[in-house]
Amino acid sequence: MFSRSFQRFTDLDKIDLSAIELKDFIRKFIPRINLLDGINIKPIVLDNPVHAKCELLRLGEGLINLINNSVEAISGSGEVMIRLSDHPRDRSLVMIAVEDKGDIKPKHLQDIWKPFFTT
Repeated sequence: MFSRSFQRFTDLDKIDLSAIELKDFIRKFIPRINLLDGINIKPIVLDNPVHAKCELLRLGEGLINLINNSVEAISGSGEVMIRLSDHPRDRSLVMIAVEDKGDIKPKHLQDIWKPFFTT
């Protein structure tokens, strides 16, 4: 199961882009995530519709991975925020950020951008 999912996620030759409204996607996506008790997801989205071309499957898998990392970083209860915003320098781009109030020990900071690193 994991190997098929990983292969699909990393197979860059087979990208199928669809035009979607991201705010609607995020609001429909959040209820599908199984969270631990005490963990909440808070969407922070723009007022206006945000359209983008993306591959829904990869976007969903990427968000789930980021949310799982956030949940692992939170001790006990807390909140994971999914922030949808305009790119600060290029209005033709949007940003999706997953944020939490978890704690990263200083010894791990050098490794956080390595693929598959987890604390």
